[in-house]
Amino acid sequence: MTRKKHYLPDISSILYLARMGKHHTNVYRFTMTMNEEVDPVLLQKAVEIITPRFPVLLSGFHPNFFGDRQIPCRSIIQVQKDTGILVTMSKEEIEQCALRVLYRDHLLTFECFHAQSDGYGAVAFISTLTAEYLKLRYQIEIPSGYPVLNVLDEIKEEEECDEYLNYMADKPSKLNKIYAYQLPKEDKNEWNIKVHQRVFSASALKKVSKEHGVSPTAFLSAVMAECIMKIQKKHKKVLKPVRVMIPVNLRGFFPSITMRNFIETIFVTMHEDDQHKSFKELCAQFRAEMKSQLNVEHLSGMIKTHVDAQKSVLFRMIPRGLKYTAFKIGYAFFGESNSSITFTNLGIVNLPEVMHPYISKMDCYLSPRSGSPYNCAMIIYKDQVALNFSRYNHKSELEELFYERLHQIMSSFELNG
Repeated sequence: MTRKKHYLPDISSILYLARMGKHHTNVYRFTMTMNEEVDPVLLQKAVEIITPRFPVLLSGFHPNFFGDRQIPCRSIIQVQKDTGILVTMSKEEIEQCALRVLYRDHLLTFECFHAQSDGYGAVAFISTLTAEYLKLRYQIEIPSGYPVLNVLDEIKEEEECDEYLNYMADKPSKLNKIYAYQLPKEDKNEWNIKVHQRVFSASALKKVSKEHGVSPTAFLSAVMAECIMKIQKKHKKVLKPVRVMIPVNLRGFFPSITMRNFIETIFVTMHEDDQHKSFKELCAQFRAEMKSQLNVEHLSGMIKTHVDAQKSVLFRMIPRGLKYTAFKIGYAFFGESNSSITFTNLGIVNLPEVMHPYISKMDCYLSPRSGSPYNCAMIIYKDQVALNFSRYNHKSELEELFYERLHQIMSSFELNG
């Protein structure tokens, strides 16, 4: 199986590398809840089997004067007992191998630095790892096909591509700057992450979203925006817009199987005046905003905007420290201050049916944002929506408001239906 010696970080990776610090790294966490307790010995064997198939994810970032090189791990990683959720990765971890495989009781988990890959690559990794583990434990045959990859397949060149360079438009899109409301952080020195987990019916979500004329992503974003606006009114007299940032898998718009990052972001915005709209009207507004951004022209223009910012000869000649400082400043202006929360919907994970009896649930979590205390991720498996908030705050005000409002809307729909 052929492997490259190193990669240049992709366009998204550079941003995540620039933003990492002592107390914060953008970390993904994917968890399979197994029906039996996880065997760490067999899990380690499964890791050893799949390692050659995932050189992009099983890699570290080595700094040099001008930037970083992404280099596959020099040795097989060792599985670890799961003792904490989304723990910040150290510089040593990020350099050696920015990925962990963890186990605890019935949980089979992996965490990775977002610079490694996006949700597409992460889902492939956890699905393939789980498949190999089940093969070892139960001697079952499991067919391959995304998200379960055949570990004997040659790595395709397209899996290792930085696709941002292949699908950018001729002209960049304009960045629409809005100073959005930021949820308050209770303690600026608090970096221990708490999570709020909830599971509900995917079929019910699909029905109520359809009743409101929108996708589940738009529907839940509208619920989230309403709740954040309500929190803002408790703390502020002058209200700022509430803006939800939604990462988009670009593989749905451009043909790609890259295991590297290939995402862009879109935004939906609730202004002060929108409080007077009905929930259905707010949904319609969000649907229109998403439609205007979810097209090849806009997304390729956004790619061009970000590529231009990083690929000029002059910029590449700037030393790493100055370059990453510039990125931090740029992100502070156009990144988190431009939205109130990030809502990541990983969509439906279709594992082979033979795996279903052994797995009861699948979860995804993301580190809270560095400048504000929340993040939210959603994934669907076997008609179960697992929607998980992660936060630095001790109080779960947003989650409680969100689920109260969601229950209210869905109960009303069921009664009227």
